[in-house]
Amino acid sequence: MHKVIQWSADNAGKQATKSKKTQDKILKAVISLIHEGGFAAASSTKIARAAGISWGVVQHHFGDKKGILTAVLDQCTCDYIEHMSKTVDTRVSPKKRIRQYIKQCWQFYQSEQYLVILEILLATHATHTELTSPKVLRERAETLLIQWQGFFPDSTADSNTISGVIRHVHIILTGLVIDHVLEGEVLDIGWHLDCLSTTIESQIY
Repeated sequence: MHKVIQWSADNAGKQATKSKKTQDKILKAVISLIHEGGFAAASSTKIARAAGISWGVVQHHFGDKKGILTAVLDQCTCDYIEHMSKTVDTRVSPKKRIRQYIKQCWQFYQSEQYLVILEILLATHATHTELTSPKVLRERAETLLIQWQGFFPDSTADSNTISGVIRHVHIILTGLVIDHVLEGEVLDIGWHLDCLSTTIESQIY
């Protein structure tokens, strides 16, 4: 009996690992297609072909295209949090911490993954409003707030102020990303990031 239970547990573990690999393959295919050809390039046929599986398998894991897009957004949030958690040194001064934070934010905002997120949100804002519903945005904001408070535990700012600062950082960096896409170059990016850092410091300390 013990061997049967152990075999079932091992088999379930292997299946879960295989399922995760397949899901990752699908998400990578979607991100690559959108990055190279825009949102319209991520058709069901192309997604399946790029992932090397059938559309039926894609549906098994995500249900439909909306499910895939939701998973891409969720993955981006997780990757962003992981990216940031490894880079801010809480032992240094607040000013240095803020600059570390902004530098790392900007690094992520320039990534292929974030450009794809922008493409998805711009293409679906009128048809898939659930991707940016108040509930979804609130959950993501709460996660970012908790992380921020870990970076700056000595800040005296309240939660509303911190949430506003997080939103401000997002707006400024997204604007710089869009400017870079449209103009091909952001002039004196260091100056923009320094201004943003100064603004943050004045708000939370």
